[in-house]
Formats: sequence, C-alpha cells, structure tokens
Amino acid sequence: KAPRTHILNRLADAAMDNLSASLRHVDHHVFDDVCKLMGDPKRHVHVLGGRITSHVAGYLHTHLQMARAGVRLVPGSTSLWPQHLLEITPGDVLAVFDVRRYDARVQDFAASAKQRGAKIVLITDQWMSPISRVAIHSLALRMDVPSGWDSNVVTIFAVEAMVAAVVKQNWKATR
Repeated sequence: KAPRTHILNRLADAAMDNLSASLRHVDHHVFDDVCKLMGDPKRHVHVLGGRITSHVAGYLHTHLQMARAGVRLVPGSTSLWPQHLLEITPGDVLAVFDVRRYDARVQDFAASAKQRGAKIVLITDQWMSPISRVAIHSLALRMDVPSGWDSNVVTIFAVEAMVAAVVKQNWKATR
C-alpha cells in the first residue's frame, strides 16, 4: 500500500474531490437536457475536442455511434473543418470539449456551427471556456489536480453518464 503522500494517493484524492465537487455543481436538469439533445434521433450530433480533449471527444463519439445513428467526429485536422461545417444543419448538436488553455480554433468552429443553426453543448472546466457564450448548455467540471496537467477523470465519468442516459433513452433502437 502506498503512503498517503504518494502521488497515487494524492491524485486519487484530488480526482475524488473533483468528482464530488462536480456532482454538487452540475445542474442535473441541464445534464438531462444535454442527454435529450444528444439522444434525439432527429438530430445529428457532431463531436469536437481540442488538443488535450480530442481523445475524450473520440471516446464520446465511439460510444454514441454504437447507440444511435447520425453521430460524427469532427476530424483533428483543422484543414478539414470547413467541409465538416458544411455538414452541420439547423437543429444539429455540436458537443464540444474545451478546457483551459482554450483553443481559439475550437472557439471559432463552435461560433460557426452556431451560425449554421447548431445547438452547442459545451463540456468544460471550472474556469469556463469562452465557448460558454454561444452554448445552449455548459457542463463545468472540476479537473484541478496536483500535477502539471489537469485531470480528465471527471470528464470521462461525465461522458460515460451521458452515454448511459442516451442508451436508456433510446433502448429499443440501441438494443
């Protein structure tokens, strides 16, 4: 067993504190609304992450596309973004991950998607990405840990909870 001061225990304690704080601060009605949007079979869902969160976006995409049709991952290469923007239609959902050291290119994409009529769902940190100004819903999660990098533990938890809610919402089609 590692001592309490070991990095394993310090990071685990911080991750559990972040999860508890996030659960206290996230409005469950907003979370439910996000899941209803992402589970609505009449809407396409586009998923985008930044440099640090692209793998979390990919995780959401992989699971959602197994649960419902019409889910697209915005490619990592910004040179492909203009053609992907053309695929966004009014009423679509853009689920975008943006955490501190916010990416101006991701912000521009979200603003352009909103102009095309997309409903922007932001998954961000406690410091709130500027994308919150164009988002219909924002989930601000805690991710500060004693490390040079922020933690995505709570973000992955939130993604898994979203997927579980979407699967439950669409169980007949998903099954």
